[in-house]
Amino acid sequence: MNINNSEKILNFVKYAPILFIIVLVFTITEIILYSKERSFNEEIKRLETTYLEQNKSRVKEEVQKVYNSIVEEKKLIEQKLKKEIKNRVYEAHNLATNLYNYELKLKRDELIDTEHVRKSITNALSSFIFNQGRGYFFIVDADGTNLLQPLNKELEGQNLLNMEDKMGYKFVKKIVKTTKEKSENYDTYYWYKNGDISQSYKKISFYKYFEPLNASIGTGEYIVAFENELKQRLLEKIRKIRYGKDGYIFIYDSKGKCLSHYKKDLIGLNRLDFKDKNGKETVKELVTFAKEMSDTFMVYDATIQPSSVFNSSRKISFIKTYEPWDWIIGTGFYLEDLNNEIQLKKQNLLKEKEEDIRNILIASVLLSIFFITISFLISKSLKRIFRRYEDDIKKQTQSLIENEKILTQQSKMAAMGEMIGNIAHQWRQPLSLIRTISTGIKLENEMKTLKCESLDESMLKIDEAVKYLSNTIDDFRDFYSPKTEKSSFYIVDVLERAINLTESKSNNKIRITLNVSKETQDLKVLSYENHLVQCIINILNNAKDELMKNSNEIKAILISIKKEGSNLQIVIKDNAGGIAENIIDRIFEPYFTTKHKSKGTGIGLYMTKQIISKHLSGDIKVNNCDVYCNSKKFTGAQFTITIPV
Repeated sequence: MNINNSEKILNFVKYAPILFIIVLVFTITEIILYSKERSFNEEIKRLETTYLEQNKSRVKEEVQKVYNSIVEEKKLIEQKLKKEIKNRVYEAHNLATNLYNYELKLKRDELIDTEHVRKSITNALSSFIFNQGRGYFFIVDADGTNLLQPLNKELEGQNLLNMEDKMGYKFVKKIVKTTKEKSENYDTYYWYKNGDISQSYKKISFYKYFEPLNASIGTGEYIVAFENELKQRLLEKIRKIRYGKDGYIFIYDSKGKCLSHYKKDLIGLNRLDFKDKNGKETVKELVTFAKEMSDTFMVYDATIQPSSVFNSSRKISFIKTYEPWDWIIGTGFYLEDLNNEIQLKKQNLLKEKEEDIRNILIASVLLSIFFITISFLISKSLKRIFRRYEDDIKKQTQSLIENEKILTQQSKMAAMGEMIGNIAHQWRQPLSLIRTISTGIKLENEMKTLKCESLDESMLKIDEAVKYLSNTIDDFRDFYSPKTEKSSFYIVDVLERAINLTESKSNNKIRITLNVSKETQDLKVLSYENHLVQCIINILNNAKDELMKNSNEIKAILISIKKEGSNLQIVIKDNAGGIAENIIDRIFEPYFTTKHKSKGTGIGLYMTKQIISKHLSGDIKVNNCDVYCNSKKFTGAQFTITIPV
């Protein structure tokens, strides 16, 4: 080799990477700092919008939960009422049965006095008055005669068979029918309350046949009365609801009466005309708003805030009307609290921004020092190798007798050149990737289309590529005695990293699919991460090279992971047509390649097998297989890597 040419090569290897790294790091640092500043301002704007929407969504959800609970309870009113009156009738029936059995026991062989039994039972049941004086038990025999009516003694002993309700329905006939059929039944009719015959109310009754008196025992309840009791129970539960810092549910009716509030002294008050110190009638505004625009948000000045030292605060509430009960349901949040939360978040973001800038600057300096050092050491090592072989060549050329030695030395030089070519081959793609990404970043920045997400992604790819540059030379130099240590890492992260690093060697028609099961999603492996990444990249690059030569309309690479006992299997398939049977057994041999010498050296798969077997304590196999893409069948190559977990 010409001495001048060797000097040029050494100087280029020595200084070009250093200058490139310095310029690259400086440019990227400036871009990141600019993007950080812009993203900070955008994050503040998003923060205010997000916090407002989150709070609005929360209060709406709280109101909707209460509303749904009310609707559900309303649906079940008749069902619950029927269950309650049926239980009461069964209790009365059991009591009457026990009294009758007691009389039988006293009389023994004598004939039982039916009239005495009837009086004992009616006297016992007449004392049961419930539901705040509305509820009582009645007894009607098979002829329609009223045997028991504790709230209206005048009806006892009368035949009520033709008695009608407000709608003309003769409900006593239903009782008589139940008695004759010796069964039990529900009935619904409209009756009067408290002797007021001006208005009737829907009432549900239940009757059960009682054989000793040949009559039916029954009771009933007004739906409206039962519903009112249900309302009170629901309101008591709603008043206890608390969420967040100051969250509570308030309920008013359309007349301004407070039905539920966290302040107990307001419950029952009509606050429709109440004015705050500024003269505003907040409750009237709320009621009017609910009538016109239910199921939406209302902004107003709240006069009450549980934990605030201020007399009033701006509030946003979600209002929803439940028309069947004339209830206005609502809850909200105070902008004072929201602003405090946003301010606190802004302070945290500012701290994060300052910390990020500091870390970026530190990382930039350390990264520059690290790669400059690596570059210097590599160039120094190459320089020693070049100098040694130059001295050998000079000595060999001094004697014609040692022609054989000269040929040997030339062969060694060719081998060394091949090694340097291998290194260059391994570096070519990452350096091209870095150049492409940095040019893209600069162009997007000039066009003002640079986005934070795109920048972060590009920085990650550059970082991975630069790491790969360093790891590549280490893998060649320390191949049989690696100094790296094992580490625990997610296998999914390694595969995604390898896919990202090989993107520049692809085109838009090649689709890489990574299939991950729930079992392997969070699977960690204790091994040499960089070694495994290099192996995956080698296989992916070979697959992509074959796919680029292939005429298939669909070009795909499929990657899957599965755990087999204490081992992990990584399966990589392509649909490039497979490997010829006459060479499939040779693809892991050193320097064996089917590519043109300008595109391949045959070292990639050889190194992959050596790394997996010697460093990762695993194995790699290859075979041809069927590959299905979009329901179409293809032939392709399948590489199976097996390593211990």
